Amino acid sequence: MEIRNLQSIIVEALDDIKARDILVFDTTGGSQEFDRVIVATADVARQTKAMAMHVIDQVKQAGGRIVNMEGGDSGEWVLVDCVDAIVHIMQPAARQYYNLEELWGQKRVKVQTAAEKARAAAAAATSKAEAEAAALVAKVKADLAAKSAARRAVARAAVAKVVRKVAAGKAALNKVVSTVVPSGAGKKVAAAKAVATSAVKKIAAKKSVVSKAAVSKVALKAPLAAKKAALKTPAVTKVAVKKAAVKKGAVAVKAVVEKAAAQKVVARKVMAKKTTVTMVVTRVPAAKKAAASKVPVRKVAAKKVAAKKVAAKKVAVKNVAVKKVAVKKAAAKKPVAKSAPVKKAAPAAARKAPAKQRA
Repeated sequence: MEIRNLQSIIVEALDDIKARDILVFDTTGGSQEFDRVIVATADVARQTKAMAMHVIDQVKQAGGRIVNMEGGDSGEWVLVDCVDAIVHIMQPAARQYYNLEELWGQKRVKVQTAAEKARAAAAAATSKAEAEAAALVAKVKADLAAKSAARRAVARAAVAKVVRKVAAGKAALNKVVSTVVPSGAGKKVAAAKAVATSAVKKIAAKKSVVSKAAVSKVALKAPLAAKKAALKTPAVTKVAVKKAAVKKGAVAVKAVVEKAAAQKVVARKVMAKKTTVTMVVTRVPAAKKAAASKVPVRKVAAKKVAAKKVAAKKVAVKNVAVKKVAVKKAAAKKPVAKSAPVKKAAPAAARKAPAKQRA
C-alpha cells in the first residue's frame, strides 16, 4: 500500500474516535524499518484501546497489514505497527514525559483530518461567497453610480433647456414691450397713481367726518376718470404689464371708496351720538329746574321748622323761669321756725352794770 494512502487511513481512523493533537513525521532518512511515525493523544485508557482497535480495523479493510499491537493492557501508551507506519496513541502525561516529537520531529508531514478538511472547505466556500458578494455589491454600486450620473446629466440638460427657454421668453417679452408700448404710457399710469395717492391724502387730511365722506366722493371722480381713460388707450390695453398697474390703481381706488364708506358709517355713529347728547343736554336743564324749584320750598319748610323749634325752646325757657320765680315766692312766704336761744348765766361784770344799760 502506498504510504500516503496508509497515513490518510490512519489519521481518519484516529479522528473518528476524537483523537487530539495528531502529528505525522517522515522518518525515511532516519530509519529503514518504517517511513512514518504518527502520534495522537487520548484522554483515558479506554479511548486509547478504542483508537488502536479502530486503526487496525480500518487498515485491514483497506488491504493493509498489521504486525503487532503493544500496551493494550494498561492503556497509557498503545503502539500499533502497520509495517510502513508506526502509530503511538498516548495519554497526555505519557506524551509529555516521553516527548516523541523531539525524537522524530525533524520532518513533519502536513495532513488534514476530515473535520479539518470540512472546516477548510467551509472556509474556502465562505471566502468564495464573500468574494462573490463583494464583487456583486461593487457591480451594483457601479451600476447605481452610472445610472445616477446619467440621471444627473439628464436633469442638468433639462434644467439648462428650461433656463434657455426662460431667457428666450424674457428677451422676446422685452422686445415686444419695447416695440409696442410707447414711452408716454408709463407716464400716464404714474400720473394716475399720483392723482389717486393725492386724493387719498386729501381725504385723510379733512377734520370733519361728514365732510370727509362728501369730499372723498368728489375727489374720487377725477382719479376714476383718469383710470378709465388710461385703460381705454390702445397702448395700455395691449400690454399685460400695464394692465397689472391699472388693476393696482383700481384696487387702491376701491380701498379709498371702502375707506370713505367706513368714514360714512363713523360719521353716522358720531351724529347719532351727538343727537343722544343733545337729548340728554335738553333733558338735564329741565330736571335741574325742577330740582331748583324744589330746593327753595324745602329750604322754607326747614326754616319754618327751625323757627318753631326756637319758639318752643323760648317758651320752655320762660316756663322754667316762671316756675323758678314761683318756687322762690312760695319759699319767701313760708315762716321760718327759729329755735329759742338758750339763756346763759351772765357774768359778774354784767350783773353790776347799771339798770339803764340793762334796759
